[in-house]
Amino acid sequence: MPQQPSRVGFVGAGAIARCHAFALAALPYYYDDAPEIAAARVLSARPERARSFARQFRFAAAASESEFWSDPELDTVFVLGPNRLHCEHARRALALPGIRRLYLEKPVCVTPEEAREMAQWRRRAPQVHFQTGFQLLQGAAIRRAWREWKAGSCGAAVQFELKLLHSGYLEPAYRASRASRLTPIPEGGAFVDLGSHLVSLAMAFLGPSLTTVHAHALSPFPELDPRSDMHTVVVVRDELSGAHGTLTASRVAAGHEDTLELEFSGERGAVRVRSAQPGDVELCTSPSRQDWTRVHCASDYGPRSRFPARGEPAGWLRPLIHAHYQLFGGTAEDEFLPDLDHGLAVQRVLHEVADRLHRAWPPERPSGP
Repeated sequence: MPQQPSRVGFVGAGAIARCHAFALAALPYYYDDAPEIAAARVLSARPERARSFARQFRFAAAASESEFWSDPELDTVFVLGPNRLHCEHARRALALPGIRRLYLEKPVCVTPEEAREMAQWRRRAPQVHFQTGFQLLQGAAIRRAWREWKAGSCGAAVQFELKLLHSGYLEPAYRASRASRLTPIPEGGAFVDLGSHLVSLAMAFLGPSLTTVHAHALSPFPELDPRSDMHTVVVVRDELSGAHGTLTASRVAAGHEDTLELEFSGERGAVRVRSAQPGDVELCTSPSRQDWTRVHCASDYGPRSRFPARGEPAGWLRPLIHAHYQLFGGTAEDEFLPDLDHGLAVQRVLHEVADRLHRAWPPERPSGP
C-alpha cells in the first residue's frame, strides 16, 4: 500500500461519482491497511455541480479544466463522465506527470478507433495501474462462484446464461431524466449500460475469447431513437471451450429492479448466483439431477476485512468498496482484476453487438393491441 497520501481527482460529479466518493471514504472502516487518500480535485462540465460535490464530499477543490489537467500532484484519476468522453478524459489523465492509477468507468470507450488507441496505453504507460468499472465481479457470492468454477470441479464449460434486468425505463419521467443514457449503442443503451457487466462476468469465468453469434434488440418507445436498445438478447460463443450462452440486458423488465442472475454449466456440475439470494452461491454436483447445494457467503472478503462482520449481508456498495481497495494495491492471488485488457475485451464484444444491431436496424417495436 502507498505510504504517502494519494491525491485523487474525479472527472465527473454525477450519481456514479457519489458512489465512488462513498467507497473511498468507507475504505478505513473495512480494511486495517486502507490507503491514506486525499480527495484533491473534482472536475465537471457544470462548475456549480463540481463546487457542490466538493463541499458535500470534502474534496479540497472544484477545479477548472486547466487547473485539473495541469495538476502535477494528482496520482489517481477516476474517469466518471459521459460515455462518449471516457477515452478523451483517460488520455488526458495519462498525460499528468504524477499519474499512477487510473479508474475507467464502463464502457472504457465508444468507437473502435478509440479502442485501438487504448490498446497501446499499457506499453506507453507501464507505471500506471488501470482498473475498469466492473465492480459486480467483487460481489461476495460471485467471487465464491468464480473460485468454485476456476477450481475445475464443474468440468469443461457447456452452456451459460446471464441476465441483468431493470424496469425503470418503463416510466416516461424516468426516461426523460436520463436522456444521456438513451443514445444508440455503442455509446448508450441497455446493452452498454447493463450488458457490459454480463460480458465482463462471462469473460471472468470463461476467458476473453467470447464472440457474438446473434443479437436481437427491442426499442418499444416511439419518441426515442429506435437504435436506443431497451431490451437486448445476445448469443455468444466461447471459442476456447465451444460453450454457448445467452446474455439478456433489459431496462423494461416489469417487476425487476437490477435483478442479476448468472449460471455456468459444465460437464460435471454448475454454479449459480441470483440477486434474489444476494449472499448465496448455489452449486450443483450431480449434473444429471436437480441436486443443488446453497453456500452462504455474506461479507466473506477474507481476513483483511471484518467490518461490520463476515456474516452480515454485503449490500450493493460493498463490491465497489473492495474494487477501490484493489485499485490501491490491496489484492489477493485468488481475485479477478478487471484491468484495461479486460475492459477492451468487453468493448470488442460491445462493438460486435452494435454492428449486428445496426445491420438489423430498426430494432423491433411491439405491435399495439
